[in-house]
Amino acid sequence: MTLDFYIEKEDLCSMINNLENTVSSGSVLFYGAGIAFNYVAENYNLDKFNVIGISDRKFTDNELGAKYLNYDIIPVSYINRYNPDYIVVTAIEADKIIQSLKKTLTNNEIKIIPMFSGYNSKYKLLNYVTKVLKEKNFDVVKYDTEKHEVIFSDKDVNILTDVTYPWIAGEIFGLDIYKFKSEIDMTKKYSVLDIGANRCYASVYFAQKEWVKDVYAFELVPQTAEFAKKNIELNPKYKDKIKLYPFGLGKENTETAIQMLTHRDGCNTMMQEFFDNYMPEEQGKGIIQKCDVRKSSQVLRKIIEENALDNIIFKIDAEGAEYDIMEDLKDNYPQIFDKIEVLIGDTHLGFERFYNLLPKNKFKILYANKQEDGCCPFEIAKIR
Repeated sequence: MTLDFYIEKEDLCSMINNLENTVSSGSVLFYGAGIAFNYVAENYNLDKFNVIGISDRKFTDNELGAKYLNYDIIPVSYINRYNPDYIVVTAIEADKIIQSLKKTLTNNEIKIIPMFSGYNSKYKLLNYVTKVLKEKNFDVVKYDTEKHEVIFSDKDVNILTDVTYPWIAGEIFGLDIYKFKSEIDMTKKYSVLDIGANRCYASVYFAQKEWVKDVYAFELVPQTAEFAKKNIELNPKYKDKIKLYPFGLGKENTETAIQMLTHRDGCNTMMQEFFDNYMPEEQGKGIIQKCDVRKSSQVLRKIIEENALDNIIFKIDAEGAEYDIMEDLKDNYPQIFDKIEVLIGDTHLGFERFYNLLPKNKFKILYANKQEDGCCPFEIAKIR
C-alpha cells in the first residue's frame, strides 16, 4: 500500500508549502525513512530546505555518511552532535515518534515538527482500522480518491467503507466483536436476524460462515441501506444469503423522524434519549429525516413463518430502539423466543432494561460489558 491511499498530491503540496514557511531559516533533519518520506521525495522538490540529512532508527552507526535517496544518513545516536534547528518527522502518525525524540535530544531548543500536521487527525481512525484489519489478513484493494471510499479484502470477503467512519467495519472484521463466547453447534444451520444492519458488515460477516443458512438485515436509514447494498454486491459468493430490508423495526407501522449525522453513520437514531446521551455536543447539528419503521412482531413473524426459520441468531444494534423492538416481540410474538439460540449486540440505554424483556427461564447471560455511558455489548444464550 502506497501513501496515495492516505493523501493526494495537491494536499501534499499545500502541507509542504506550510512547512517551508515554518523552517525556511534553519537547518532541517528529516526523521523517518519509510513510505511517507519516499512518497514526499518522489512528488515534491525538497531542495528549498536546508537539509543536513535523514535519520531513522533502522540506520546503524556504521551507516553515518552513507546516502538514502541522495540525503546523508545521520543515525539517531548522532542527532545531538549535528544539532539541527528542526527535526521534521515524516511519518503519517507522528505523535509517539515525537515523544521518543524529545527524550533523546539534549538540546531543548530543537523544534520537532510533524510533516503531515493537520492531516494526521483526519486519517487517524482509518490508519488504525487498516492496521487492525491487516492483522486479519485484509489488504486495501481499492481507494476511490474522489469519494474517499476504501475496499478491504481478505480474498474471501470484500468490505467497502470510507474515510469518515470506518470503525464499525474494523470492529466486526478486525476485532471479531461477534465471535461467540458460546459454543455454536456447527452441525446445525442458523438464520441471522441483523437488526440495525448499518452497512451490512455484520450481515456479510455471518453470511461467510458455513453454518449460517441465511441473513435477514434491517436498516432504518435510506442512505445507509444504499451503502449496505454495495457491500452485499461486492460479495457475490455470499450475496444470495442476504436479504436486505430498507426500513427499521419498532412498536408500530409508522413514518418517524430521525436525527442523522452524516459524519457518524453509527449514531443515527429515532430516539431523542439516545441522541442526548451519546451526542450532546452535536445538538442542533443533526439532519432531521423521515424514515420507514414497521412493527417488529408483524415483520418478523411473517419472515419466520414464510421461510420456516429455526435456530435463529438475533443480532441487534438499533441505537436505542432495541427496547421498543423487544417489548413488541414480548407482547405480540413471544413464540420467537423459542426459536432464538443466541442474542448478541449492544444495548445503549441500560442493559437490564433490555434483559428484563426476555423470558428469564429461557436465556442466560454469557457476557455483558456495562459501560458508564449506558452502552453494553452483550451475548445471551438459550438455556440448555
